[in-house]
Amino acid sequence: MNENVWKMCLAVGLLFLSTTVRAELIDRGDGLIYDTVLDITWLQDANYALTSGYDCCDVDGACHPYEPPEFCDEDFDPSEMTWYQAVKWADQLSYHGFDDWRLASIWVSAGIPTGVMTYGGGASCFKDSEEACRDNELSYMFVHNLGGVPFDDLRGDQISVDGVHLYNIQYAHWSNTSYINYFSAYAFFFGGGGYLIDGKTSTWAAWAVRDGDVDDVQCVIPEDLTGLTVKLRGDNAYVSWDESEGATRYHIYRSIDGSDFRLLYDIGETGYEDPLGSNWKTIEYYVVAVSTCGASAPSEIVQIKNTEVGGGKGPKR
Repeated sequence: MNENVWKMCLAVGLLFLSTTVRAELIDRGDGLIYDTVLDITWLQDANYALTSGYDCCDVDGACHPYEPPEFCDEDFDPSEMTWYQAVKWADQLSYHGFDDWRLASIWVSAGIPTGVMTYGGGASCFKDSEEACRDNELSYMFVHNLGGVPFDDLRGDQISVDGVHLYNIQYAHWSNTSYINYFSAYAFFFGGGGYLIDGKTSTWAAWAVRDGDVDDVQCVIPEDLTGLTVKLRGDNAYVSWDESEGATRYHIYRSIDGSDFRLLYDIGETGYEDPLGSNWKTIEYYVVAVSTCGASAPSEIVQIKNTEVGGGKGPKR
């Protein structure tokens, strides 16, 4: 949807309010901003999806929910995603040890993470009270945190409020709130201050939040990781390990045929299936347990060899 169409539709979502209430945002460091009123933590970078390394082709198998994997779009741009992709991005996101992210909501009371509402069911922060507006996280950010009024354009590389900086607010961000007809969802426009029902295959930015304050989380460094094993089954390697006390995520590193180790996957489980194909000789893995407070020492390295191209097949420590 282009900006001219949006301007014609903006009146649907805008109702004027003469006064606003400024809530308090607190910079918790590490790219995390806490809203003391809504009791949620925002990513400081509103377009973090662009640099998060997210590839819907890796996660979903295809960039469109109705396309088979062979139609995966190699030019996928995570700064502009369909609603399906945006919801998936937030759900799989791990940031500084936290893995309970979601998209911000237009209507919290409809349910998190993907509530459903009829047209006009949510609070209008330009009409309703500040307290009622708390049900609408995106509009609350626009009106009560950033001090926006109807038709303000608050997108930008940096917006500062009382010494707290927010980065890369886009023209529009998807909410996690779906429209009742299933094929549409609500997007909120920071380039104007209203919301619009749009088709879920339209593309807008995604801004992730999590419930609560990161300062309330007890800081625990994960225990060193043990029990790493790798089993070959056909063209796949099944990597597994023991659970590490205090870990919220695990980082799997891989080296192919003597290359440098690179991060293969960030996962919340204690196992991963790695599709290898057949054109390799030796592969090595190690895993690191991570939390908000730090990381464990790397596990031991486990090596496997491919008998099809030389070497003895099986794990080697």
